[in-house]
Amino acid sequence: MKFVEILEFLKRGKKVCRPHWSGYWVIEGNGLIMYCKDGQVIALKDTDDVLYTLENIVAEDWTLHEDAVTPTYKFIKTNTFSEALRQCKNGKGMRLSQWAEDVVIRCQRPDEQSKMTAPYLYVESRFGKVPWKETMIELFADNWELVD
Repeated sequence: MKFVEILEFLKRGKKVCRPHWSGYWVIEGNGLIMYCKDGQVIALKDTDDVLYTLENIVAEDWTLHEDAVTPTYKFIKTNTFSEALRQCKNGKGMRLSQWAEDVVIRCQRPDEQSKMTAPYLYVESRFGKVPWKETMIELFADNWELVD
């Protein structure tokens, strides 16, 4: 279906998608909300990639979400770096939403057995544990997730 046709279903509260998507769009309140494949929930007005969103709108293969495969969503609250760091200092792990799930930043506070004398952050993954060297992009990101 064209978007002009699928819009009528949206107005009736139906979930819509394109066949190759694992996410969907739905109207909630006064806004169109995009449930993305990576678990993000984004208001259409807040999209970062306007051209990509417009390309989807003009596509002619829209369908009702019930006709497509229904993915499992995990809704994750995201934080700024400073919010995530505060929690990391208190024992939580933190990660950016686009990272692999096994990649986590953790805080280490030295004890009397440590060779380090000040707290530091390290990255933990399936490859082991190494000191973490942040980038400016990571520090300014607003999609930090907290993990246990």
